[in-house]
Amino acid sequence: MKTPFTKVSRLSQLLVSSGFRLTVTIGLLGFGLYDLPISWAKGRVVKHALKSPEQGREAAGYYEGLIGNADPGAGALEQCLVGQPTDWVHFADSGVSQLVTHDVVQFILSPNVSRSLFGKDFTTNEYRLRDRPTSLTKPANTVRVALLGASMDMGWGVTTDDTYENRLEDWLNQQARARGDNRHFEILNFAVAAYSPTQRLATYRRRVRKFKPDFVIYATTLLDSRLTEIHLADSLSNGVDLSEFDYLTSVVEEAGYDPAHLKRDARGKWVDKPKFKAWLEPKRAEINRIVLAELAKSCQEDGVPLASVIIPRAGRNDLQHLRQEGVELQIAAARASGVTTWDLTDSFDAEDPSKLSVAVWDDHPNTRGHELIFQDLARHLIADPLGRSFGLSGQESAPSSQPTSGPNE
Repeated sequence: MKTPFTKVSRLSQLLVSSGFRLTVTIGLLGFGLYDLPISWAKGRVVKHALKSPEQGREAAGYYEGLIGNADPGAGALEQCLVGQPTDWVHFADSGVSQLVTHDVVQFILSPNVSRSLFGKDFTTNEYRLRDRPTSLTKPANTVRVALLGASMDMGWGVTTDDTYENRLEDWLNQQARARGDNRHFEILNFAVAAYSPTQRLATYRRRVRKFKPDFVIYATTLLDSRLTEIHLADSLSNGVDLSEFDYLTSVVEEAGYDPAHLKRDARGKWVDKPKFKAWLEPKRAEINRIVLAELAKSCQEDGVPLASVIIPRAGRNDLQHLRQEGVELQIAAARASGVTTWDLTDSFDAEDPSKLSVAVWDDHPNTRGHELIFQDLARHLIADPLGRSFGLSGQESAPSSQPTSGPNE
């Protein structure tokens, strides 16, 4: 049994092994960590100070921790501070993905996965989609929608059926039956944890087109700029051929880094990676704007409608006064490319965000969070002229705001 004293001892060992100075130790104890086990509220404050991307370059990036690229010592320290169980694995260590480090996508989901991940069933189909079984050939009388996104959209700590994507699919089919429409609606989930905008664009070009979608949903969050930073730095470090994406090769050339001659330390790590990320920071938003323009162009060439959806996170960094500027930038980027945008970032505003996350140390939406995203997305679909692509008339029954499951599920 772990006592408060045990946790303090472990904390002390971690602080020493991580090379923290005495002043940092005193500062951490100042958070009230003498009275371990710490409260959830304090755990959330400390977690955000250490992990949130918005806290600056010195903090371990949220998604770098997710995919296992963060410093191991910092991860162990964080686990101790917030009470995170040691079996809460990184995405890269979860056994549900495969590395393809010399390709621009870097990693892909494994096919035919069926396992428990964070207490919930995690499944993929034969086409490496975190989704229900499907076929490459679109069945007759089927309206097929492709979803591009990252971990919020893939579903992290929720079952396959409980993702907002599959809830929307079920609702669309329910509405079709109610109005006597014999079409079947199918949403294919191409989202992968930590995928940057460029990785989503590559996914559309290489994979989505083969499934002949009738509509594309491009899901974004306010973390997309950080994902672009992580992806480009890792691609450069791994010597990935970026010639498919002119905007990335131009950035790399401007930075003056030759992938073949990167200075590396004794462990083979790129020494100037932090310096490159700092240099890249003011360019991230423009890269993401170009990606959306490229995706819009590709969809237009294919005759496929495209909508951009801004997805909320279940944490304090997406509170209204903090998200406004980022949301406005994303809407402006979409408008410049003629892309309809549905802003769902207020989906969680009416509820306690601490009850909508997978865990206190993890800002991914839980089952209730996905339910709220689905409800808001369905309401936007009803209200927007694009709803006609789905046969919606604006008279459909909007999903109930009442939870169909417990708030902490």
